[in-house]
Amino acid sequence: MIVEIDGGQHNGNERDNIRDAYFKDRGYVVKRYWNNDVLNNIEGVLADLKMTIDNLSPHPIPLPQGERGHKNLSP
Repeated sequence: MIVEIDGGQHNGNERDNIRDAYFKDRGYVVKRYWNNDVLNNIEGVLADLKMTIDNLSPHPIPLPQGERGHKNLSP
């Protein structure tokens, strides 16, 4: 999951939309919150993040074996 906190200048920003589509095409969930929401409604932001995390499926591209701790990487 990718979380971004933005100011109002990003509202409707085409570059943000292109970047979000790039990540979504690779299986990521992109969550964007406005600065004002984070500063004035952190409980709501955290509740939304928790709900999103609770509903996530495993990433479609598995991590390499060494990243999962299954492979001993010591020399």
